[in-house]
Amino acid sequence: MNLYLIGFIALAFMIIVGGTYQISNQLPSAGLFFIGSLTLFIIYGIRWFGSSPLFTPASGPWPPIINTCPDYLTYYKRTVGGIQKDSCIDTIGVSRDNSLLSTFPKDGTIPENDSYYLDISGLSSDPATKSTQMCNAAMNQKVTWEGVTNGESCVTRSTGTSGSGASGSGGAGCPAV
Repeated sequence: MNLYLIGFIALAFMIIVGGTYQISNQLPSAGLFFIGSLTLFIIYGIRWFGSSPLFTPASGPWPPIINTCPDYLTYYKRTVGGIQKDSCIDTIGVSRDNSLLSTFPKDGTIPENDSYYLDISGLSSDPATKSTQMCNAAMNQKVTWEGVTNGESCVTRSTGTSGSGASGSGGAGCPAV
């Protein structure tokens, strides 16, 4: 039983009948109001409560796309020993522990120390393994990553619920996926 649909029908009935009654002394206007408001409520009723209603949850996982880097970190292609590696850098100091992920210098110097970079190269192509790797990387650096971790535990992308972190062997409080 859809209470919203029942409420919509009751409201539509009251508006259509009440509005028509209010202008019933002007027969052409009352007729146009009745036809117009009935048509309007039917169109919105079909749109809101039809076969593909407007108020149903979106299908598929949320978020639909996972960002390349954790929240507020910036993608950076780093060259180490002539090899380019995908990394993320913290330009504004969002990590809860700067000894793990230091804020990138604003003076233009490119530091060699690994503490300035979150390495995201070499992630698995398997979605479940990749999600666990991304979660572990973010948890180890004490940053959040929408759709991956809330900063305390891994987030299951298909349901949007938090993992407990008590089971599995994911490490860093992340359950195995």
